[in-house]
Amino acid sequence: MNMISARAAILGAAIGLGFPAAVSASVLSVSGGTPDVQVSDPGGNVVPVGVTGYDGASLDVLLGGPLLFTYVGDGNASYENVFTIGGHSFDTKTSTPGDSFIVNLAAGVPSFTFSANKTVSIGNGQAGLLAGPGYENVSVFYAFSGSSSLLSPATSGNALWLGFSDGGGISGLCGLIPCDNDHNDLVVQVSAVPEPATWLSLAAGLTLFGLMAGRRFAHP
Repeated sequence: MNMISARAAILGAAIGLGFPAAVSASVLSVSGGTPDVQVSDPGGNVVPVGVTGYDGASLDVLLGGPLLFTYVGDGNASYENVFTIGGHSFDTKTSTPGDSFIVNLAAGVPSFTFSANKTVSIGNGQAGLLAGPGYENVSVFYAFSGSSSLLSPATSGNALWLGFSDGGGISGLCGLIPCDNDHNDLVVQVSAVPEPATWLSLAAGLTLFGLMAGRRFAHP
């Protein structure tokens, strides 16, 4: 395992166990888009109900450097969906929740894409698409972890949900009823990578957690 893969594995495990990822300042922001809220998740709470964010916004990296991308899962994807950035990708066919990679990004607006069935694609900052029957309301939901105000969802932070709606499941009804808008057909979390001084404490915390778990297993 190379150094970047090891860091991604440690940080992904730490986030999953609730360890904080200490960073000096917010490194991500979103602008534009339409405020929205996660009101339901029929596929099983991939994006928590009640989280607020923006549809069709634009993600901006405020401080250049490494960012951790983690595959959260897909709730009820209608297609084989793919997320791609910096030569790395997740897909709903082969990726497993918890898979992660680190990408070094410069400050500015990064380029990434979500695609549905290798047919319809949407990128960072692009508004929702009405791409014809079977691909209605293809969109991306941008929401910071913990954001809960629909009037003014958070616009900056260090952990962001990217929730893709692939437009499947409804045909010919857009404009009459809400189309696919559950934000859970491929979900990625983008997280700031801790400063170097934080890695030792993260590794130590994970080691202690493992020792405690092993002791409980040995002495039920």
